[in-house]
Formats: sequence, C-alpha cells, structure tokens
Amino acid sequence: LNQDTTGNAATATALETARTIGGVSFDGTANIVPTTFNAATFSGDLNVDSGVLFADVSTNRVGINQTTPDVSLDLGANTDAIHVPVGTTAQRPASPAAGYFRYNTTTGGFEGYTDAWGAIAGSGGGTAPSLDTMTGDGSDTTLTLSTAPVNENATFVTIDGVLQHKDTYSISGNTLTFSEAPPSGSKVESITLTTTTSTTANILSDADADTKVQVEESSDEDKIRFDTGGTERAVIDSSGLKITSGYISLNNSDDSRIAGDGDSIDFNLWDNSSAYQTRMTILDTGNVGIGTSSPSATLDVSSASQNVLDLETTNSDGPLLTFINNGTVRGYIGNAEGAMGLGTTNMAIRAQGELIIGTNGNNERMRIDSSGNVGIGTTSPAEKLEVNGVIN
Repeated sequence: LNQDTTGNAATATALETARTIGGVSFDGTANIVPTTFNAATFSGDLNVDSGVLFADVSTNRVGINQTTPDVSLDLGANTDAIHVPVGTTAQRPASPAAGYFRYNTTTGGFEGYTDAWGAIAGSGGGTAPSLDTMTGDGSDTTLTLSTAPVNENATFVTIDGVLQHKDTYSISGNTLTFSEAPPSGSKVESITLTTTTSTTANILSDADADTKVQVEESSDEDKIRFDTGGTERAVIDSSGLKITSGYISLNNSDDSRIAGDGDSIDFNLWDNSSAYQTRMTILDTGNVGIGTSSPSATLDVSSASQNVLDLETTNSDGPLLTFINNGTVRGYIGNAEGAMGLGTTNMAIRAQGELIIGTNGNNERMRIDSSGNVGIGTTSPAEKLEVNGVIN
C-alpha cells in the first residue's frame, strides 16, 4: 500500500463489524453461500440454472424451462403436465374469484369458477372410435376389425364414401363379412364405436353440483343416481328403479302424484283448491284405503257421499259379488239371474250352506237352513217356519 493505514486493515482477515447480504451474515471470513434470503429485490431479469426458472422483467412474464416466455406464465417447453390444486368440494376456496381452476375429488373432474363453480367439459376420459380400412379386390368379403363391436349397430361402414346399410354385412367377433365382395379398387372403411369403461364416478352436473346424474358413485357399484337440489331422488340398479325422495308425477300439469315413504304408497290428486288430497293409500301390510290414509282392512273405503260403492257390469246376468274362503265359495250377493238364475230384474242373496241373520253383535235372530226351513229363535228349524218365542 502507498499510503498510511490505521487500524488492522493491513493484516485483517475479517470485517470489524459483520454485515448481511440478502439476509445472510457476512464478515469476510468465508464465502457467501446464500441458501436462504429473507428478502431480495432484483432490478433485472432473473435466470435460475440456465432457464429452469426465468423472469423477464421487461414483459412481466415468467417461464419455466423457457427463457423467452410469451405469456404471463409460460410452460410450453415442457412435455409432462401441470399439477393443479386437488381437493374435495368442501375444500374449495372460501372466497373464489373468476378464473379459479382445480380438480375436484368429490365429483371426479376438473372444475372452474366464473360466478359459480362448474365442471369443465372434457375433464373425463374417453375412448375414440376405431377405424379399419381395406381396398376391395372384387373377391375378398371380409375385413378384420381392430376392435370387436357389440353388434352391427355399433359400426359405420362406407365403400368409396357411400354409407352401407346394415343388412349388407354381418359381424362375428373381429370379423366383418360383406354379403358381396367390395368392387376391385374400392376404398372400404369401418368405424367401430367402442365402449368406454369407468371405475370412477362419471357425473353430468349443474354449475353448483347439487343437481346431477352420477354413474358409479363408488367403484363398480353398478348404479345410476339422480340428484336435484342436493338430494338424491332416484337410483337405478339391477333390481330396477327406486324413488328415494319425492314423488312421481303422472302428467305435465303435476296434478296427479304417486308418493311413498317406505311404509305406504299414496296416490295424490290436486283438488283445485291449492292442495293435494290423498285419494288412495296402500300400506306395507297390503291394506288398501280409498278415502282414508290408514286402512284397517284389506279394502277400507271411506266417503262423505251416500253412494260409497257402485257395481256395474255390461254382462247380461248383472253384477255379482262372490264370497270365497280358502278357495271355497260360501255365497253370493247380486243380480238374481247371476246368483240363482232367477231373472235379471231381481236381487238375490245365496248361501252355499245356511243363511243366518243376526243383530246387536253376534246374536242370531233368524236362520234359513239348506233344506229351506226357517227358524226364528232356533238354530235348527224342523219345519218350514219354526218360531221359538211369542208371536204377536
């Protein structure tokens, strides 16, 4: 040195007072290895490891493996994938903004936010139709298909661009056989529609995912579920259609409904007074109620009308009620012609055994036995009329 120095400048191996660079302490005793910065400001472009991460400050763009980003975030030089946020419906951001994008594990698909969350088309997988071709030679009638279709209806076959009718060819396994060999030099194409399989839920859903049609809620459960307003309404499985909530409407005006709650089935009709009335109920016991929702018998009819039951038939013998016990006919009530062959203008009561008339509970008052004897006050009349008691 050509000037005077004071202190230990000539022999110092460390700064008298340590300083920090980017949050890393530095006193001159060792090289700086900045593994952690508490804060840093760069005035120019940032280039990490030859473009692994590149920030272009002149355009406010960032590139990953791209030193000339042409959009705000440029990953175009990569060939693998972008890992977007993954979570359930319940884990959606609490205050979303338009443009949010994520994968929803509850619905099994990608979704985005505009003014509400909604599924993004194309988020599910699919299988493209298969294409097989041949050049006709005038003699070969077969075309080997790369995929075996379910039947002819799963194929579209053209010869020189002309669609062929299904009755001009047949399919067995992977072999398509023409009824006549395609002309020599003709271009033959067969498009086979393939079946897409799935082990995850496939959903057709509205924007907020509370109304949807869902296939396979769990892996291979073999069910289709229908939800509206966040409630499951129906399920189709191998046993048939199950209505799990709500009712079945029988017309467009919704004035006829069938509803069930597990214990009964109700048939409801609109009565033009802004209310539904239960007109018929079938209980799980098998009891049927008409005009009552709690039938106590196999058929329980309740009505405020005088005409509770009308029996009408176009049969020439007239209407007839038959009473059967364990397969054995016990009696008839109805038109006399149908019950006893005694004319169509008369009514008849016919008992196969004895006819008993009682009052006030189980008290027998009169009996007509099978021989025609009538007993009053006796259960075994020996004469055409036998009275046990006073005749006034």
